[in-house]
Amino acid sequence: MKNKRELLTITDEILDEFPDLVDVAQDYLNKRIRLGSPCRHLNGSRCWTYAGHVRVDGYGMATMSCKEIAKDITFKCRAHRLAYMVWVDRIKKGVVQHKCDNTNCVNPDHLQDETQSQNIIDAYKRRDCASQFNKTWKLTAAAVSMIKKLSRAGIISIQEIAKAFSVCDQTVMKIRDGKTYWYID
Repeated sequence: MKNKRELLTITDEILDEFPDLVDVAQDYLNKRIRLGSPCRHLNGSRCWTYAGHVRVDGYGMATMSCKEIAKDITFKCRAHRLAYMVWVDRIKKGVVQHKCDNTNCVNPDHLQDETQSQNIIDAYKRRDCASQFNKTWKLTAAAVSMIKKLSRAGIISIQEIAKAFSVCDQTVMKIRDGKTYWYID
C-alpha cells in the first residue's frame, strides 16, 4: 500500500517553512514555460505561457514534489502566483493580477499584487479592450456610453434603443439606472 502524501498549497508561510522550495519552484517553472508565445503583448514584452497542467478556467496549476525538501509532501499552487512569489515578491494584497489578461501567463513583468476589489474593477475597465477576443460580449464602452446618453435624453424609447443595440429592454434600463456598466461614463 502506498503512503498517502500530504498536499500543501504554496503560501508565504510554506515558503518560510521550506526556504529551498523557491529554487525548486524556479527550476520547475523554467522547464514549463514557452517564451514568446503568440499571445498578448504588454509594453513590447510577450507572455510566457505556462506549458504544464492547465485547469478548465485557463489558469496553470503547478504541482511539485521534492523528496529532498519534504519526503511526504506535494506542493501545489496556481502557476502565475508561484511565478510572482519566486521571481517578484511575496503576495501582500491577496491577488496576483494579470496585466496582460492572459490567465496562463507567468511573465513576472505581466503580474502585479493587487486586492480582490481592485482586480474586479480593473477587469471591468479592461473589458472593452478584451471584448474583441470574447465574442459573447455584445456591448463596447462606446455603445454603453451611447445607450446612457440616449436613454437619459428620453428622445427614443427604451425598446427602440434595445432593438438598435440588439439587447433586451432590461439591459438598457439597468445601464440607464447605473446597475450595470456603472464604471463607463
